[in-house]
Amino acid sequence: VGGAVSQNISAYGQNISDTLINVDTINLETNEEKSFSPSECGYEYRRSNFKNIWRNKILITSATFRLKKHTKQFELSYHERAGRYGSILEELQSFAKEPYSINDVMRAIERQRGKRLPDVDKLGTCGSFFENPIVSKKKYLELSKRIPDLQAYPVENLSYKNDFSKEDEYVKIPAGRLLDELGWKGKWEGNVGVYDKHALCVVTNMKATGIEVKEFSDKMREDVKKNFGVDLIPEVNIF
Repeated sequence: VGGAVSQNISAYGQNISDTLINVDTINLETNEEKSFSPSECGYEYRRSNFKNIWRNKILITSATFRLKKHTKQFELSYHERAGRYGSILEELQSFAKEPYSINDVMRAIERQRGKRLPDVDKLGTCGSFFENPIVSKKKYLELSKRIPDLQAYPVENLSYKNDFSKEDEYVKIPAGRLLDELGWKGKWEGNVGVYDKHALCVVTNMKATGIEVKEFSDKMREDVKKNFGVDLIPEVNIF
């Protein structure tokens, strides 16, 4: 839970901060206990104060969430790439009947995630290594001419404070698609590689050092920057 709250994890068009009520913490310097509301946590897309200005200073001890009771409130049409995994709704339709239950939706998501994420008992991984970049619509149109099926998602569906003057002129694009286009999926160098079903998922053979992972991920970033002019920002904290 702490990692989810700190990272403001997001998937299928939703963010953890959308359901968060409060976060209980301990100040590691003063031992003071304090509860924060979501508005105090500085939530942005895949970011928060816990990951930035409070990093190594504030320890998350618990969090309170308000969850939805009915699946009609869920966004079930979200999908990552047409023709590859489909939407949650399409997954639901493959094994369940309406009205869909919470368990049905959970099972559909588990099935989709299982199709493209590694078994952590066999491969070391921290999941998706990079944030999906925010680019101008002009940049997206330029890239879409070079990359087949490159999708884009409106930034207004993301919970973050952006630095852009006009929000509707920017979109989020999938970092994994950029890496996939450059042939990173399934590529290995020594003890570190990219999962063969997900170009955003850096994996190891359980023998890699942190330095090896850092050097490998730097090469991925440099390749995307050189070929597409897009900066990839790591989701993980690198010390």
